[in-house]
Amino acid sequence: MTAKEWLGRAWEIDKEIRALKREALAAKDLALSITARLDGEKVQTSKENYAENAMVRYLDYSDRIARRMEELFAVKIEAYEMILQVDSRELRTLLSLRYLSYLTWEQIAEEMEVDVRHVYRLHKAALLEAELLIF
Repeated sequence: MTAKEWLGRAWEIDKEIRALKREALAAKDLALSITARLDGEKVQTSKENYAENAMVRYLDYSDRIARRMEELFAVKIEAYEMILQVDSRELRTLLSLRYLSYLTWEQIAEEMEVDVRHVYRLHKAALLEAELLIF
């Protein structure tokens, strides 16, 4: 695995975290949409509380999603901590903007107030330094 691939994991992880957040909201909406009948008419005799069961299943599912998100955040923290070890402030900035903030090369050039071609050169240097720190 190259330094670029190693750092790129944070980008992919961020996508998965966003998907998990959407799933958690959808599961919550579904769990909260199950309600008891309030019209007083008894349709079926049952000792089972469907709303309670749905909420218990939702809480279990929500806990599983939260655990997965914690695992994913741990990987992002690894990338962040490695970037902090880079000596050059300019290279740290570039790596953070690209691999933690997910900016395009043009956005990075604008943020750093340099030419895009210079960003590419800096990126190459940053990856070389990252290789030494990672492997």
